[in-house]
Amino acid sequence: MILRHLGRGRSTESASLRPYGAFRRTLIAAPKPGSGPLMSRRADRELPSVNNSRRWLKTVPVFLLVMGLSTAAIFNYQKSSSSVVSSTLYALRTNSQAREILGDEIYFASKFPWISGELNQLHGRIDIKFWVKGRKQKALMRFKSERKYRMGYFQTLVWSLETEDGRVVQLLNSDGADPFAKSNITSRKTYRLHCITQKTIRPSATPSKSLATTMSRTATWIKMGIAGAAMCIGGPALIYYVTPSEEELFLRYNPELQRRSLERRQEKQEDFDAFVTRLKQYSKSDKPIWAAMEEDQARQKEEGVQKLIAERRAEQAAIDARKAEIKAMSQK
Repeated sequence: MILRHLGRGRSTESASLRPYGAFRRTLIAAPKPGSGPLMSRRADRELPSVNNSRRWLKTVPVFLLVMGLSTAAIFNYQKSSSSVVSSTLYALRTNSQAREILGDEIYFASKFPWISGELNQLHGRIDIKFWVKGRKQKALMRFKSERKYRMGYFQTLVWSLETEDGRVVQLLNSDGADPFAKSNITSRKTYRLHCITQKTIRPSATPSKSLATTMSRTATWIKMGIAGAAMCIGGPALIYYVTPSEEELFLRYNPELQRRSLERRQEKQEDFDAFVTRLKQYSKSDKPIWAAMEEDQARQKEEGVQKLIAERRAEQAAIDARKAEIKAMSQK
């Protein structure tokens, strides 16, 4: 068996046989930058070498740094916009000792506050610190609260201010009571703050559900079921009515069929208008509508028969005249 390898401007190249009768063709080297224009592409050309550069590894630390900063900023924004931080700021504004230390107009110390610490309401652990300022000075506020039982109340353990000179002021017992226990600033569904000065802790037993709560939850589930059923039924129906059919798509891109369809619609509209006009005429007559309609249909049928008879007679007369003309021409 002779293997021939033809190439333009190249000599015949050999093909080496592999074991078990298989053969391997010699690859044509890829064109170089100064080899001239490429007039054709061969199927057995050699593929260019893959660039094994690992320059992208240098961007991995930058990517990880950006992702870490973005994640920290997102979680910090979530903390700063939580109800716990808002409640502590409100309690500072209403606390007399805090106003004496910080002054009026108590708010975050910076435009972009950093809330450090843990804010885990789900597992009952809150321990946060952030800087606040007033008209006099700024200080580091710390707030710590825990919930020992799943359905229990939060207990405020630490609520203090640390000024820039290192002085720590405990605000929890400054007014004789915990402001978080008195103010209705939280919801029972999220968390509860209990007064630490009052040595009473609510039992961990699950409170009994009232009838109003049960009815409210039942109504919520019913609404969710209705909404789900409406989505399951209305979604496919909306898709069915909004999506054009194949016939509509075919008519949309065929002018001749569009014209015919428009003519049929006009004919149907004219027939409908004529039917409505006849109904109006029937309603004006002394007879019932159904009787007037039957009489009109019989009259139209009789007129159609008379018209057909007249057309047949005219055709027969034309045929007789043609026969007479042919007969006269044949006699001549």
